[in-house]
Amino acid sequence: MQNCFNNIYILLLTLSLSSVLIAQPDWQVPFTSYGHPDLQGVWTSASVTSLERDKTLGGTLIVDIEEARRLENESAFNVLTEADSAPSDPN
Repeated sequence: MQNCFNNIYILLLTLSLSSVLIAQPDWQVPFTSYGHPDLQGVWTSASVTSLERDKTLGGTLIVDIEEARRLENESAFNVLTEADSAPSDPN
């Protein structure tokens, strides 16, 4: 039984170290002309967390379960996500 665990340990160690060897050694991080890392690409700002506190909550810091469910159901993100996940073919 101990031999089996040793074999599994050696296999996992070999697999984890092989990923380092497979990595492309000649790849370098691209930089802009200003010397900063080039972060161009496709980025999303989709988030459930709003940046501003909902005015309907007033000064409360904690909401009860019913209020949390109501806020979750009214969240624009959740409403749009549910609409997007609906079947596209009405038939």
